Amino acid sequence: MNPATEFELWLMMDINWSQFKNMKKAVWFRDEWLPRSIHIYHAFEEQAIWLKRNVRRDKYSARVIIGKLRWDTMLADGSKGFKISDHCSPYLARLAMLRVPELKDMFNIAES
Repeated sequence: MNPATEFELWLMMDINWSQFKNMKKAVWFRDEWLPRSIHIYHAFEEQAIWLKRNVRRDKYSARVIIGKLRWDTMLADGSKGFKISDHCSPYLARLAMLRVPELKDMFNIAES
């Protein structure tokens, strides 16, 4: 699967806004975090696909993937004091499950 463009992800969020609209920082994630951190989305998606194919668990934690990216890479999102903000994990999980069919239901999603 080719890496998603910023526009593709923005459009995917817009089309599926009902899954994001009640989340506190959805607009921040879409308009501020994602444009400057699309490289982190790509790494998150890649790691999630790898886990789904190789670890063979039905469910996985988005926060654990973020933790792994923090420790195992030099990726950073520019958040003050953090390599990668925890606030992005629920959005990354929803977006990855929307974009990659094999990740459907991989993450537990709180009702928003």
